[in-house]
Formats: sequence, C-alpha cells, structure tokens
Amino acid sequence: MKYVASSLPFIFGLVLCGCGSQLSSRQNTSYRSDMSIDEMRLELADVKHDLKSTQVELNLLDERLKKQASSLSSTAKAAGDSAAGASQVASLERRIADLEKWLEKTSADLRNLSTHANQALAKLSSLEQEVSSHEKRLDEVVKLKGTLTSISNAIGQTSSSSSVSSNRTYKVKAGDSLDRIARNHKTSIASLKNLNNLKNDKIVVGQELRIPDEAP
Repeated sequence: MKYVASSLPFIFGLVLCGCGSQLSSRQNTSYRSDMSIDEMRLELADVKHDLKSTQVELNLLDERLKKQASSLSSTAKAAGDSAAGASQVASLERRIADLEKWLEKTSADLRNLSTHANQALAKLSSLEQEVSSHEKRLDEVVKLKGTLTSISNAIGQTSSSSSVSSNRTYKVKAGDSLDRIARNHKTSIASLKNLNNLKNDKIVVGQELRIPDEAP
C-alpha cells in the first residue's frame, strides 16, 4: 500500500502531462480556426465590395440605356424617312442590343456573387460554431488539469506525512550499540546513521533514535 501511495503522484504527473499536450493541441486547433475565420471575413468583404461595385455599374448602365432609348426616339422622329436617319437608327439599335447582352451577363455575374457571398456567410457561421465548441472543450481540459493538480498535491502531502509518521523510535539503553540496535530491528547501521543524522557510531544512554521501517 505504501508503494502504491508513493507512486500516485507520478501517475497523476503523467495524466497532467497528457492534459497539457491536449491543451496545447486544442490551442493550436483554436488558433487555426481563428485564422480560417479571418480569411473568410476578408473574402466576404471582397465579395461585398465587388457586389456593391457591380450594382453601381448596373445603375449607371441602366441610366445610359434610358438615355440611348430617348436619343433613339428623338433621332427617329428627326430623321423621318431619310436613309441617313434609318442608318443611324439601325446603329443605335445594335448598340442597345449589345448593351442589353452586357446587362444580362452582368446580372448573371451579380447572381453568382450573391450565391458566393451566401456560401461564405454559411461557412463563416460554421467556423464560429466550431471555435465555440473548441473553447468549451478547452475550458473543460483546464478545469480537469486544475483538479488533477490539486489531487496530486494532496496525495503527495499525505504520502509524505504518512512516511514520516510511520518511523518508529527507540531509546538507547545501557550496553546498546548501533550494531546491536540495527540487528535487533532488522536494519543496518548506515540506515540508522542516515535517518538520525549521526556522523559516527557514538550513542548515549537515553538518546532517542528513529528506527527505519523493516523492508517488506
């Protein structure tokens, strides 16, 4: 039982090391998740900027298209049946047709940008939830590490006090020697000297000596 008690601090030390490694791993995972969120936010900001720019261009194009239509109407009225007027009208119609095609393409790009922005927002939300989950687990690991540290310290103190209090004492009598006392208590002279801080083999009557525990 004494051997098991003295081994418990070492066992809890190994557990604490494992918790420390897990804590470091969680911190690295959290750091990588934070980097991904920052990248997604930058990408989302770029998409929003492109979306806003495209909307501005679309509004400008719509104004130009209205002006071209108004100009076409005025030109058609002024030209009448003249060949020059007909040619100018045909040219304006081609330009309007080209503008309409460009408008359709821009609208498609705008829809793609909107879809991409929605996907980026969904991914950002998922990453934030993942980071929140990692933070909760990290808190649990920190609490567990603190609890294990407290238990390990308590067991270490209990083991130490138990070891000290388990030593027996013997009062030196007349005719005693360290060799005799060591043989009677199944220990060695060196163990007696080390435990009682004796520099030589000299002892006196009435002196109290601490006797080491017998080997199992």
